[in-house]
Amino acid sequence: MLPRFAPVLYSVFAFVNGDICRTAGELCSQVNQLCFHQSPDGIEPTFQPPRVGKAGPQGIKGDRGEPAAVNYTAIEEKLETKFREIEDRIDAKLSKYDALLNGKVAKEEFKYELGKHLRHDCSEVSNEEAKTWNNNGGVLDIFPDINKYEVYCDISTDGNKWTVIQRRQDGSVDFNRNWADYVAGFGNRNGEFWLGLEVIHKLTQTANYILKIELTDWAGQTRYAEYGSFALGSAETKYRLSVSGFSGTAGDSLSYHNDNKFSTPDQDNDQHSGNCASDNGGGWWFRACDYSNLNGQYHVGGAYSGPENGVEWEKWRHNGHYSMKKTVMKLRPKI
Repeated sequence: MLPRFAPVLYSVFAFVNGDICRTAGELCSQVNQLCFHQSPDGIEPTFQPPRVGKAGPQGIKGDRGEPAAVNYTAIEEKLETKFREIEDRIDAKLSKYDALLNGKVAKEEFKYELGKHLRHDCSEVSNEEAKTWNNNGGVLDIFPDINKYEVYCDISTDGNKWTVIQRRQDGSVDFNRNWADYVAGFGNRNGEFWLGLEVIHKLTQTANYILKIELTDWAGQTRYAEYGSFALGSAETKYRLSVSGFSGTAGDSLSYHNDNKFSTPDQDNDQHSGNCASDNGGGWWFRACDYSNLNGQYHVGGAYSGPENGVEWEKWRHNGHYSMKKTVMKLRPKI
């Protein structure tokens, strides 16, 4: 995989090289204006005495003298002065961008100059950008690798900037999806959505991430579960879950699923004799089968009957037939 900063290097060097080319062209233009002019017979030296006023009466013709000498020393001095000015400008630009690339200036200045190419997750959103959002957050592009992904950034929680990977809130999006949909992601970033297993994997492989899960029941009560370490394996591992370090008020309903592969109705990777995803709905890191499934079927009102396939977090709501009203899953790198 190309380095995370590859787009930055391309942008910087293209900018610097373009500036040098423009400067060289400016120099050539000035040399031509200084030394030559165009005549009907071609290019001739431009150093000829200027004509001043009207010619007076013609005097007695004298002996032909030697043609005036061109002051090449003066030309050379002017060119040297111009070269030094241009070199100083180029050196100043190169020094500036060299300092940026080598971390010799503040990280926030680097982001301000080249933010969209550097932004790896929502934690790298500048304060200036965040001011353009409402009090909760906004949608923007991140670059966890050389590709661009649209995400929702949450700035409303405990002063941190979180990258939201899942949201349920009104049942407007069907989460009973196949494997390809869960890998690629689906939904509306401003509403209900699943970010996508592949981009979540890419995010969590480049830093140590904290996962926070916020839950709201149908009585309006809120609780949370936070995990000090969260990561997903690659597609070859079926996006195996690695999670630990629970704290919070909702109880730990995710550690049971640690070290398990992701499953969907058309991709049975659980440890159960049946297919947990088909029985319980949605896609999740089912074991045999679950203590949680935040991608289950959305049941309005909370309580429901029939198969236990709701938006489930058993350590808070112990009744297996209770479905949450709202869930948010979000990440930020450890400081």
